[in-house]
Amino acid sequence: LDLNEIAESSGRPQDVIGLHFFSPANVMRLLEIVRAKKTDLSIIKTCMKLAKRIKKIPVLVGVCPGFVGNRILFVRQQQAMRMALQGIDIERIDRLMVEFGFPMGPFQTADLIGLDLGWEKALTNKFLLVDKFCEVGRFGQKNLSGFFDYDDKGKRTGYWQGLKDKYPYSKKQASLQDV
Repeated sequence: LDLNEIAESSGRPQDVIGLHFFSPANVMRLLEIVRAKKTDLSIIKTCMKLAKRIKKIPVLVGVCPGFVGNRILFVRQQQAMRMALQGIDIERIDRLMVEFGFPMGPFQTADLIGLDLGWEKALTNKFLLVDKFCEVGRFGQKNLSGFFDYDDKGKRTGYWQGLKDKYPYSKKQASLQDV
């Protein structure tokens, strides 16, 4: 979405602002406050106060693809998938990312968001791990199968054991510095 375009078409561009909540909104504390070119300072201040009132951490960003959070998330996810395809244990990658300070690892994040987000069967790339999972119907928590398996109530029961069979782990595993 181009917030500047939306603002201009509104007839009141000074009153238009975007609030980008991260999923799941009840857990993730970051809130991107997206200012358009003509957003009035009073609107920005009101949104900053609102964010604090609802216990979110506000970050003011401009209009750009993915804003800031998703641009960072995309690169982190891409590198984690690359390491997995190189034989690095995904349980280890997730654990090391949590030890480093992230609230959850990249594979937990992918399952929560949905592996099929943005996936199109016709455009499947055989070199992308997420596409390989989608091809076999493993879409994440929403269908109780992704990098993790889930019970019938949606509770995670562990990493998918078939992963090691399909993508064998390397004998040399990454250290915290490598990740």
